[in-house]
Amino acid sequence: MRIPPYFPRLGALALACALALPAQAAERAWSYSYNALGLIERADGPRTDVQDVTLYAYDSRGNLTQVTNALGQVTRLGDYDERGKPGSITDANGVTSSLAYTGVDGWLASVSTAGSTTRFDYDAVGQITRVT
Repeated sequence: MRIPPYFPRLGALALACALALPAQAAERAWSYSYNALGLIERADGPRTDVQDVTLYAYDSRGNLTQVTNALGQVTRLGDYDERGKPGSITDANGVTSSLAYTGVDGWLASVSTAGSTTRFDYDAVGQITRVT
């Protein structure tokens, strides 16, 4: 088990975890493929007993427009603003949520779904202080 040089304090924790693992622990590897813009198009998970591929699609500006999971369920994102933030997300069941952002900093201000709205308040450094 390798510990990156910028996480030296994790060495003891990693060693303890490694010692707790069985000697023949299964290796789990993900593989990824990217488009010409360097955006991820395909993520193939570690499972070998079932297909666990997730597909990603983008518009011409590089905005994520669609995510298809291994079951073929599609989530769509759209109505991007000038900052590249999606204004809507439609889940695999056809339920659409509208997203609104704060003006200056572009943090998520609210999510509205089926007549119900959740609002987010932030402090000066961008930490959520209240959800209503």
